[in-house]
Amino acid sequence: MMISLMNCLVCSVPQPEVPTQFSSSLLLNGPMSLGKWVPGQLVYDRTQQRTKLTTDLLAGLAPVQWEGTPAAWSNWTQWTITDGTYFSTGAQFRKFIDATSFYDMFGWVPETTFSGTTTINNKTVNIWELSTPTAFFQYYVSDDGTPVRQVENIFAARLPGTPAIWQNTTMDFMTFEPVAPPSEFSDLNTTAALYPPACPPPEDPTPVVLDMYIFHPSGENNISGQDTADAIGDAGFVCFDVLSNNTKNDNYSVVSLYSVEVYPQFGQYKPCNNYHPPICIGGEPILVGREGGYSFCTLLIVVTNMSLPKRVIVADNVVYSCLTHAETTSGEEIMGFCLGARCNDDTLVWDTCVRPRVDRRSDRVELSDREQIEAQGEAEAQSNTMGVDTRVVGWYHSHPKITCPPSHVDIRTQHSIQKVNVGMGLIFSVFNDQDGRNRVQFHCFQSISDQKAISLPIIVESQTAVFARLNVIPKMIRSPFEGSARILEILAEEEEMAFKSHLKDDPLLQINASSIYTKSLSSIAAGFVYPLAEILDASKDAHQEQEQALSLEIQIESSKLESEQRELEKVSAEEAALEQLLQSLEKDIAMRIRFRNNDLADLQSSPLRDIYES
Repeated sequence: MMISLMNCLVCSVPQPEVPTQFSSSLLLNGPMSLGKWVPGQLVYDRTQQRTKLTTDLLAGLAPVQWEGTPAAWSNWTQWTITDGTYFSTGAQFRKFIDATSFYDMFGWVPETTFSGTTTINNKTVNIWELSTPTAFFQYYVSDDGTPVRQVENIFAARLPGTPAIWQNTTMDFMTFEPVAPPSEFSDLNTTAALYPPACPPPEDPTPVVLDMYIFHPSGENNISGQDTADAIGDAGFVCFDVLSNNTKNDNYSVVSLYSVEVYPQFGQYKPCNNYHPPICIGGEPILVGREGGYSFCTLLIVVTNMSLPKRVIVADNVVYSCLTHAETTSGEEIMGFCLGARCNDDTLVWDTCVRPRVDRRSDRVELSDREQIEAQGEAEAQSNTMGVDTRVVGWYHSHPKITCPPSHVDIRTQHSIQKVNVGMGLIFSVFNDQDGRNRVQFHCFQSISDQKAISLPIIVESQTAVFARLNVIPKMIRSPFEGSARILEILAEEEEMAFKSHLKDDPLLQINASSIYTKSLSSIAAGFVYPLAEILDASKDAHQEQEQALSLEIQIESSKLESEQRELEKVSAEEAALEQLLQSLEKDIAMRIRFRNNDLADLQSSPLRDIYES
């Protein structure tokens, strides 16, 4: 009878339809509510595919001196539009990296089933539910279709890179207006979210030492790509992690203190989580930002350090290619791009990319945006060919007849590159005669402003050793001579471009341009092809010597192997002889035992038995 009444009740309650647009003040209680939420606002517009959620939190972990002041409050505004989800905590805008389209927060309601009624604020409402293995939803709605409450209980990661846990979020809709004013979405700044504005350099660029605390799993002592804090900030995070019972998921159990020397310039804060690898959200590629302690997002953001590599690991074939390129001309600077990847605190370089020069001068070389884009395209093509993720990690150029330190033009160029790529610059000093000797040197640097640079240590290794640092084996790699052949093509292309730009209608000028073009190609041959042929001959001789050495080593090892084989055969023969001896002894012992038993049996049956026993 009860089942029949329930079925009848379900038949009488129509499936709820969420209004296509409405505005409501709401009270939010979510998985991060270690504090007191105050009523916020929801603007929902399914027709235009956009929602806006604004709320404030009075943090329960605020220091005592902040109680009763604006510093204890945290603001959260979230927009969901056609191309993804954005959020702001105060003046900063960010985009969720895994959200690329509109998410309808009520999209699951048509799949719900009626489960009964309840009373909220002295008003009877209907309850509609949807249950899956990883989620449980409830939608409370009045008879006239007005949303009253929404409950989501989802098994998911709280932040990218963290373990999945059950998270409950409840929204109580306090008011209802069937409109979604467009003006509510005018304050979203998508440009600031994707391309954060550059912050001015500090008045005093002198590095400072900061004490940084971090709550982390035991044994994870690398703070690269991790959130650190001062004592108050990390205490707040420890309290939140423990009170929310999240330590059983992230295994955080140790608090460590680091003293870090940092460059004091502003940057955008990046929330970072997880290890191997760390996952960070933010648009600033170089500078590291710092914001208020956990749940105090409205505080002023200050900068703590730069994400600079500690070392640059360069493959020997890259040094060979760069020097080959640099020594093709003593009258102009040459340039190219470095291809590789970041690995922890190191920048790895295993190949180069050469592009035609836009500006050919003796004292400078400059990079265009188009060249950088084309270089990145070549890096992506190499990723597909090699099966190893390859990026543009820097650039190189030559200093003919001068020393290695970067010029003011080099520093400005490097600084502009770092705005879009955490890169470094390599400088090769060639044709620098000192004391009658031609010195060849190279130097690595990064810019910390458009007027100042710092040096980075360089380690040269084999290409195989560089890839070993990534624990990868590429499907194929380019020979150093392929890079040299590409350099030759680019040099010839540059001369052809210069030749065509000087062609005039005057036949004499055409003859002059042709002569210069021919001479330039001859100079390339003399300065590049002939030395390369000599290098190939020398390489051939070296390979022959190496082959002879390997052949001798093989003969020695073969002789050792034959000797060991003979020794093994001798030992086997001795083992066989011992085996035969053991078998003979076993037969002899068995025969003696049998004879003794026969003697005892004869004695038992003889007249002398009594005498024997006595």
